[in-house]
Amino acid sequence: LAVISAGLAQMVAGAVCQNVLKFVPFGRNAMVELNTSKTFRKFDTIGMAYVAGFAPFVSSFMFVCAYWILDCKPPVTPLFAAQIFWIIGAGHGIVIDHASIKYSVDVAAYFLAATYINAAVMGWVVEYIYKKHHWGP
Repeated sequence: LAVISAGLAQMVAGAVCQNVLKFVPFGRNAMVELNTSKTFRKFDTIGMAYVAGFAPFVSSFMFVCAYWILDCKPPVTPLFAAQIFWIIGAGHGIVIDHASIKYSVDVAAYFLAATYINAAVMGWVVEYIYKKHHWGP
């Protein structure tokens, strides 16, 4: 339940981020670069279909497994753990990608903002499910 709920929530958050971040300067610049640069796959490819439709469930599954394997309990909540995992995983990976692949700071900022928001949403949803079904009232 937590994996499916968090995966769906990430898909919604990703769509919201895409539509909201285009109103801030770095988001607007990033969207232009993402749509015109040959560095990035177009949205109608199989790779992007995976990113949009399957990756949120994979990341949610890996997060729930890591949380369970590490036997995390309050005060290490899923929301807090998601932020820590984001820093050592996606956040660090985006910085490395920016350092090694030629794309703008705007795209890096867009990726950092969108993935951080997705991690927060995933952590919040998992925390809600855990509180409701595992930790009691």
